[in-house]
Amino acid sequence: MKIDHLNALRAVEAAQRLGSIRAAAEEIGVTTAAIGQRIRGLEIYVGRPLFDRTPDGIRPTEALLRAAGPLAEGMRLLAAAHAEMTRPEADNRVSVTMTQSLAENWLSRELGSFFARMPGLDLRVDTSAALAPLGPDGFDFAVRHVRAPGKGQAALRLFGSGVVPVCTPDFAERYGLDPARPALDGVPLCHFDTPTTDPGWVDWPEWCAHFGVAFDPSAIPHFSHFSSGLRVARARLGLVLGGVMESLPLLKSGELVMPFGRGAAVPGDYDFWLLWPAERRLSRAQKAFRDWIEDRAAAARRDLAAMFPELAVPAEPT
Repeated sequence: MKIDHLNALRAVEAAQRLGSIRAAAEEIGVTTAAIGQRIRGLEIYVGRPLFDRTPDGIRPTEALLRAAGPLAEGMRLLAAAHAEMTRPEADNRVSVTMTQSLAENWLSRELGSFFARMPGLDLRVDTSAALAPLGPDGFDFAVRHVRAPGKGQAALRLFGSGVVPVCTPDFAERYGLDPARPALDGVPLCHFDTPTTDPGWVDWPEWCAHFGVAFDPSAIPHFSHFSSGLRVARARLGLVLGGVMESLPLLKSGELVMPFGRGAAVPGDYDFWLLWPAERRLSRAQKAFRDWIEDRAAAARRDLAAMFPELAVPAEPT
């Protein structure tokens, strides 16, 4: 692959993530014409369209949505490599690892308040699928979806977990989705592989069995990255079982809705925890990050309690 294709991949990833060519151009710092040219060049190279052009803007094709997770991960790794080569030697770094979906849909929306509190801090966020280690050779903190902290881990319980069907308002209207009569006949559904051991976590077969809804497994496309779920829902391609915490900002804004109501949520057995090595003495920057995320998690719990009372949990240091 030519180096030019890296610029094109960056343009495609930004346009898909941000939902518009204009926003991608502003983020990258080039003209909208340049972004459009890069996208068209990559479409020619791969031999298929990556976006559908509509009067309302662009929508990612299914081919692009399938590649969205690996593409975002590739951009993240390139950015991390560049940061490592250029980072200053300073004692103000904080590193945290978490799922890509939680980082995109919750953490990224909260970071403005953190940098207002700690300007100049060097925050590194890892969203790789691998279970990254904690400690001197790993990360300072991890946000993980687990039953309880492991041995040797200090912890702060952040918020509960679960799933709920979500889609755009016009998708719900188009398929006549009704909270009073949950039915999936003729409704496009999407499945996302979720690497969790949570026995309470459900996918469409379990959700349908729980609510007594007929289920047709042959009609479900599979995606390999759970983080792609809300992108698919926002692109109006299907009804998605979205994580309640990841979906919460989009539900609050009205961009997504729960077509069968909040009663269609199914809680998980595990919670989200902030973890760090118990024996580590935290630096001033690390303490500031821990205190900040505890504050933002408290706000998230209040929002969850208002929308999903059964999912709200107290934060308990251990």
